[in-house]
Order: sequence, then structure tokens, then C-alpha cells
Amino acid sequence: MKKIGYLLTCFLLSFLVACGGSNTEGTLITFLDETITEKDAENARVTPEETLEDAAKDLLFQEMMLVEAEQAGISFDQFDLDALVNQTQQLFEYDQEAISFLNAKSELYNISPEEYIETIWRDGLRKKLIANNYLAEFIDFQSLQPEDVQSEVEKIRNELLAKYEDQIEYHF
Repeated sequence: MKKIGYLLTCFLLSFLVACGGSNTEGTLITFLDETITEKDAENARVTPEETLEDAAKDLLFQEMMLVEAEQAGISFDQFDLDALVNQTQQLFEYDQEAISFLNAKSELYNISPEEYIETIWRDGLRKKLIANNYLAEFIDFQSLQPEDVQSEVEKIRNELLAKYEDQIEYHF
């Protein structure tokens, strides 16, 4: 249970989820067969100060990691995903910050917060679990200081950007 709480904290504080969308209006980035839209970026924004472009770039990084993870056979644990979704549902019952956050995100899609949690949030968490498992293949999160982890993540991001440079199209 401690592991699940740690995972949820990591997701909520450093990677707040986003989802890939099928809406092509307001396209910010295309990568392989994925389209990252303004709505996707708005959903992914962690703070109001974060720009849509920065959020879209974070989504691009996530999509690149998903491609790499699939090629390497890296997946996720369904138990962890279910536990994270359940914790989110519990937070939505009493945590005012979570309630406000989930209400705002669900309004982007014109669905209830409960539907948002079960669809978009769940899919975003699934992607984050896979991406984190991919990163864990290269980074020892337990032994590094947060600034060293961030440095290692940026190194991987830059390597993937270089690898997929000719398959990324920015629309901003």
C-alpha cells in the first residue's frame, strides 16, 4: 500500500496525467500516428503558468517513451493502475483540491468527474505507469537525489527527441 501511495504522489506532483486525443482541431504536435491537441495540452497542464506548448512537449516525451516501452516489452501492473484509480476516487470524495482539479479537467470533455476518472484519468495513469517503468530501466530513482533524477530524465528526453527528430512535427 505504501508503494501505491508513493506512486500516486509521484503522478500527482510531477507528472499529472494527460491523455492522447483524437480531436485534430488545434493540433500542436504530431508524432508518428499520434496527434497532440490544445485540449490534450490543457488537460496535461500542471499549473496555470505552464504553457500549452510546454505541456504538449511533455506529452510528446510521454508518447516517445510509450513507443520505446512497447518495443522493449515494458508494460504496467493492472493492480497498480486499479489502486491509483481507486485512490483518486477516494480523494474526489473529500479532498477539496482534488475535487476542484477533477471538476475542471472533466469540464474540458463535458463529462462528469467520475466519468473522467474512469476514462481519461485511467488511460493517462496507464500511460504514466508504462512511461515510469520505461524510465526505471535507466534511472535508479531510489538512490538519486531529485535534481539528479531530473537531469537523467532530461538526458533521456533529449536522446529520444534526437532519435525521433524526423518523425515529429510542431505546429506552434
